[in-house]
Amino acid sequence: MSLGGTSSWLCCRFSGDGRPDITALAALTTGLAAKAMPEEATRRLHDALLSPQTSGDEVTVWMPEQMKAFHFLGWDGDGHFDRSTCFPKTPPQLGDVVKYVRMLDDQQNQGHTVIHLSSETYRAQSAVLVGAGLVLSGRASAKGAWAAIKRASPDMGLGAHKGWERFPLPFSFDGKTGETSVTVLDCLEGLQSARDCGWLDYRTFDVEAWQLLRRKFDASWLVPGEMLAFGDPASTAQNPAFPKLMLPKSKAKGTMFQDLVPSSPVSDSTAEKVNAASPVKIRRPLDQRLPNWSDMTTSTAATADDSRDPAEADSFPEFLSEAGVKHVVRLNYSYETDRNGSYVELFRQADLVLHDFEFEDGTAPPLRLADAFLQRCKTWFKEENGAPPNIAVHCKAGLGRTGAIVAFYATANHEISGPAFHGWARMCRPGSVQTVKQEAFVRALSAPSQRNKASSGRMGCFKLWF
Repeated sequence: MSLGGTSSWLCCRFSGDGRPDITALAALTTGLAAKAMPEEATRRLHDALLSPQTSGDEVTVWMPEQMKAFHFLGWDGDGHFDRSTCFPKTPPQLGDVVKYVRMLDDQQNQGHTVIHLSSETYRAQSAVLVGAGLVLSGRASAKGAWAAIKRASPDMGLGAHKGWERFPLPFSFDGKTGETSVTVLDCLEGLQSARDCGWLDYRTFDVEAWQLLRRKFDASWLVPGEMLAFGDPASTAQNPAFPKLMLPKSKAKGTMFQDLVPSSPVSDSTAEKVNAASPVKIRRPLDQRLPNWSDMTTSTAATADDSRDPAEADSFPEFLSEAGVKHVVRLNYSYETDRNGSYVELFRQADLVLHDFEFEDGTAPPLRLADAFLQRCKTWFKEENGAPPNIAVHCKAGLGRTGAIVAFYATANHEISGPAFHGWARMCRPGSVQTVKQEAFVRALSAPSQRNKASSGRMGCFKLWF
């Protein structure tokens, strides 16, 4: 498939040692495959096949799934989650997507031919990268990019198995997919919406800042400048690579966080009014946090030291304050956080207003609760004299419940559909939307332009300030 100019993407069989099957590649560069790639690239490819991932004056061969620069097209959990036993297939991370498109631009601007090689195993991930180049750099539509990928796929002679374009749940152990699974097209539509909404400019996007924000604070801007998703601060603060996360803004020496926690913290709980009673059993089926941090401390600290730090703040209160956040919304129940891990008083001392919208782990937000959340956002909007407020939202991991309710907000206020947000969230904040129930909820949401006015008021079908 053409990537523009003389560059192409080839998907083929790989041998047991992880190298492309030369016989299969030779077949691809003649006959049917030659029709799917520029003639000049076909001629040059034979000279580069035996030395992939190397560059010459005319041709560069990439295998992103074997390149550290692209994290081998996987997600390592950012030092917060254990994915060692999980099925590895996941959409490429947003930072890797941006790097890929920039590198492709750079090579093509120099007149080089890029040959992107991928195995069948990483076909979907490579399709996202290839499509991203068309959507972000080429300004193509997501559907147009996906149509080009589908046209090229049969010519690759792979006999694509059913569902190759689908990605399993982020913490899946068997890799099974279904009707609610995020797809390559969802990812491309998410990138198109982010591009058109002004959330993403791949030319100026700060990859290092985005990466550090996740590794240090376990945080990501799912709706830039409006909705910050992050994990439970008490859990994140256990990372010894960043020992000052729970210090007060003054960074007073000798002050222990436990000394700041009141004996009976009070919360502004909207959930008590609109949600059912708390479940009897304490269940944490989706908690994949690392049992200890020792294995990640060195590498995580090195990342922080070697990167330009966009969040120079040492602690959560400083970071949230400098990010312009005034409201912090908690979705998990208080019993899901250890007693000594409460951050209530610490955040209040930093002039952050706390709100509770609790609902059960693994589920989608009840509609009454989601509606109440949007109405509260509308109130905060009015308080800011028309500017969308910066709101930080978290549950236990900041992935499942958080991803679902932010999707509800985003589709109500921005031109992005539920499936597109599903794809965007999985790239922007890997691991987002964790269960089939949450996937179904998110994918049922529609963008403002897609909605029937008669259905306003349900499933995110209303706008607040646009």
